[in-house]
Amino acid sequence: MKEEKELKLKEAKEARELKQKIRMQNEYKTSSYQVINPEKLKGMSKKQLRNIKKTQVAQNGAVQLVDIYDGKSGMKKILGKKR
Repeated sequence: MKEEKELKLKEAKEARELKQKIRMQNEYKTSSYQVINPEKLKGMSKKQLRNIKKTQVAQNGAVQLVDIYDGKSGMKKILGKKR
């Protein structure tokens, strides 16, 4: 009984992870890209920055889209250094 429940939970977790992986791949496939200068990013409003994503390679080698602005660290994430 306990083993069946654990098995169900494990299968559900694997299904969620697979679904998330497929979702990320599809998001990357459908995205369009444009090179934006850091000077241009500095002049953008918070609302505009929320819509911008950058590509990042995960540890497993998959390319994923990541937000550049989280609201807390601001532009530090974009430029990789403190202002």
